Amino acid sequence: MNSTYLAQAITQCEQAITTSADNPEQWQAAFNNLGNLLQGRAEFDRAIVWHSLALDHTLNLAEAYSQLGELHLLENDLTAALGSFEHALKYFPNCARIYSALAQINGQLQRRDAEMECWYQAIQINPNLVNQQGYYKLAKALEKKGKITEAIACYEQATAGTQGIIAAFFDLGEIYQRQGKLELAQAVYRRLLEVEPTAAKAHYKLGTIYLQQGAFVEAIACFRLTIKYDPDFPWAYRDLVKIFLLTEKWDEAISTCYAIINLVEEYPWVYSQLGNALRGKGKLAEAVTNFQKACEHRGWDQCVSHNYFFSVDIFSYRIPVWSELLKFFSEQPINVLEVGCYQGMSSCWLVDQLLTHQASHLTCID
Repeated sequence: MNSTYLAQAITQCEQAITTSADNPEQWQAAFNNLGNLLQGRAEFDRAIVWHSLALDHTLNLAEAYSQLGELHLLENDLTAALGSFEHALKYFPNCARIYSALAQINGQLQRRDAEMECWYQAIQINPNLVNQQGYYKLAKALEKKGKITEAIACYEQATAGTQGIIAAFFDLGEIYQRQGKLELAQAVYRRLLEVEPTAAKAHYKLGTIYLQQGAFVEAIACFRLTIKYDPDFPWAYRDLVKIFLLTEKWDEAISTCYAIINLVEEYPWVYSQLGNALRGKGKLAEAVTNFQKACEHRGWDQCVSHNYFFSVDIFSYRIPVWSELLKFFSEQPINVLEVGCYQGMSSCWLVDQLLTHQASHLTCID
């Protein structure tokens, strides 16, 4: 049967609803005609609904508009379907099925914000409407839009039970950490470890919270478990070094630094920390060599070729930023005033990298 007849019947029903709502004979006749047409198209389930609506003595606008929306979808008329379901919502504002339909239509129309909002309203009414993957996708969208409270609620659903989405645990934990709710973040990572005991990243995240709390023994245990389950996880080594330096465990710091160097050779930070540990152990010459290496890996080759002797490195980490911000002054005659130069590491860098013009001048006050 030609689809044109269906479109005409849908139009007649819409007109009957809007102009003849107080005249049962009008809209009942329109509904009957549509039901007969659907029956002729072998759309028996839909036909039964429209015949049932025609038998009612009171016009059920919510159901009528919902069914019209379904028919518009059948005709692939998304805009008309959207309008019908929006009308249905006015008469039945707490219907998860209508919100679900609106969400799917808005998604097909690329209206992402509206899609997200409709899904959220739908699951508020019926939490079982989507699975955990659906909750996770919705949580990501809500978080991106800055709706953190709503996102947390969806992440909690996505991580519930033994089949929780692994990535959702980390996203939820990150939110709690940013909010300073460290105990809640710890609980999230512990729940994840109940599901995945060998999840190296979860052990690491738990360790970072203990480190933030100053619970060094617990943090060390977590970082060591991280390395046990993922020996190539460099950040766990890095944070172990931090703790060993804070607690003056020089030998442990030194051995961990060498482990990092074996993993990631060109990592300037580790040479600075190795220098700090060697200085703490009284090996000043070796410490100086490592401070030079840190500078060299950050692009300051003259620190090695000129054999500069610095027993402390409080500057090399700034080299990338200074190089980018000050590069426009290179090869130009400039006068520089440096207030506070300590051992002169930054002063030497300025001379070697920036004050290359013969007329440039550096004044240090310390």
